[in-house]
Amino acid sequence: FDDFVNGEIDRDRQIKRLGIKDTSRKNILYAPTWRFGKGTLRQYAFKFANEITKEHNLIIRPHFHDKRYADWVHLVSKLKGIKHLYFSNPSNLIKSDTFFDFAVSDLMISDVSSVIYEYLITLKPMIIIQNDFKKRHIMPDNMDIMKHTDIYDGSQDILAMINENISRHKYQEEYKDLLTNCFYSTDGGCVDKAVNFLKKL
Repeated sequence: FDDFVNGEIDRDRQIKRLGIKDTSRKNILYAPTWRFGKGTLRQYAFKFANEITKEHNLIIRPHFHDKRYADWVHLVSKLKGIKHLYFSNPSNLIKSDTFFDFAVSDLMISDVSSVIYEYLITLKPMIIIQNDFKKRHIMPDNMDIMKHTDIYDGSQDILAMINENISRHKYQEEYKDLLTNCFYSTDGGCVDKAVNFLKKL
């Protein structure tokens, strides 16, 4: 979290990296997990590309193991003339770190990926997609993000859900509590604390 918390990520630079042209639009990050966790990229990539880009920029950040499929989505979307759709490369973590995408985004959509907890550091709204993954860890209520966010099951209007979450900034207080409950250190000094702990050993 350190670089994000300490303001060391240049948002404008990351907007240029992604090639975002219309910066007046909100940036929606879609970061699903892969098929091992019942990832939803194959289920919703084109649907989101068609619907969300009507009003917002959509950034798709696939899991590394789904990059090939994301490349195909990119190609087909380009041939269809879909605008305001962007892709972040999970194969190059130096230039395309997940937290760089966090800094650019205004809301994130994901499923059972670990990013749903990492994204708490932003205190920005998120929407979680319901899937049938059976091996999810059972969390206590005070650490269970699934109880403190909007769940998309495929039947709702995703654009309406996004706009409501952004305008109302839903669950921000709950996210603050979850962040504190789920992580040891969120003050921008995580690395130093870890190093000091190791030195004491």
